[in-house]
Amino acid sequence: MLAIGVFALLVIGYGLVSGRLDGTPVTAPMVFVTGGLVMAAVGQMEAWSVVSSPVAGGDATLGIPNEALITTAEVALALVLFTDAARLRITGVRRTAQLPSRLLLVGMPLTIVAAGITAYVLLDSQLVFWEALLLASIVAPTDAALGEVVVTSPSLPVRVRQALNVESGLNDGLAVPLFTIFLALADSEEEVTATSAAAVIAEKIGWGAAVGVGVGLAGGALVLLSVRHRWITGVFRQLTIVAIGVFTWWLAEEIGGSGFIAAFVAGLLGGRLFREIGESIVDFTEDTGQLLNLFIFFVFGIVSWELLQFATWQDLVFAVLALTVLRIVPVAIALAGSGLSWPTVGFIGWFGPRGLASIILGYLAVAEVPALPGLTPVVVAMTVTVLLSVYAHGVTAAPLVRRYARWTTTQAEDTPEMVSVPELPTRVGMVGSGERRPTP
Repeated sequence: MLAIGVFALLVIGYGLVSGRLDGTPVTAPMVFVTGGLVMAAVGQMEAWSVVSSPVAGGDATLGIPNEALITTAEVALALVLFTDAARLRITGVRRTAQLPSRLLLVGMPLTIVAAGITAYVLLDSQLVFWEALLLASIVAPTDAALGEVVVTSPSLPVRVRQALNVESGLNDGLAVPLFTIFLALADSEEEVTATSAAAVIAEKIGWGAAVGVGVGLAGGALVLLSVRHRWITGVFRQLTIVAIGVFTWWLAEEIGGSGFIAAFVAGLLGGRLFREIGESIVDFTEDTGQLLNLFIFFVFGIVSWELLQFATWQDLVFAVLALTVLRIVPVAIALAGSGLSWPTVGFIGWFGPRGLASIILGYLAVAEVPALPGLTPVVVAMTVTVLLSVYAHGVTAAPLVRRYARWTTTQAEDTPEMVSVPELPTRVGMVGSGERRPTP
């Protein structure tokens, strides 16, 4: 149980100095991943990776998180999706939608296609086509927490940071359906046809969306009714919202749908009702999810130590390309015609860090299809990509923000970067500056 004590000390220690670390290259994900790596390096693996998966081409086994940890990770992502959706203000999003919609609807699909092709070429002896696309969908979602100063710094143009903010808040919800489809197709023992692909989509996405609609509307209405009649008081206002998010995820998984899609839809539909009760209701749910997120980063560090022994130069090349060319080029294509300057396109392109969603989707693939032939290279490539992103984006966030902010001061007020857009709530901060911003 030493790791639990170490994790608690990390939370206390980082929390006490989080304000002083604001604007420095030290981020919370870096601290907790490093803590996990150190724990593993000194031999304190404990029971974090008791499940084993065969390594392709050999007799060795690959340590992976046990079922309880994977379930914890799934709940953490479900709560993130639930609260991200609950915080959305449709009116505000519409007024800021031009850049995020380009990044989500053009940039993200291009990134997945390019990453899938790259993985298939680099790891051609280890992955089949659907497994390569599965890996691409796992590493596609971005996580603003790895460079949170980028979406919270008031020195940056609101339009630019809101584009990254909205993209990060929504792209994991868009990646989940693709992940679900590619996972099912990669695990299929029969030849994949348009009919079988459509069946997967109908089952996973259809049931997930249906559960999200039903639970989101019913749960939100019941909580609102209970609060108005003063049937529910105290801490159970917050706990009930957390439970609705978790129940939505569980129910969808039980009937064969995607729990993550269900959680996102439930938050989207129930969010307005929750906000009528009070913003602190959603805040508590988000805080609960973020504590779980820090724990997942910590466990990721522990498990990564063992996974790195299976990494190859191809994994490193894939990780570098995934964080640079395979992100920046699709972003440049997506933003073509927007009028944004190249410094802005490069800034947005670089700040697409990979973090929590990639970790959880990777571990979920392990839990769902442990016998998948290409599972080991998929998980190892994900691990190398996220580790590189945690440190590369964490170290570069503050200095690049300062440099880009200085450049924007030389631009005219009527340039596309400087167009005024509403402030939208950001995901709860892991650093001093990461405070929730009010809704316009």
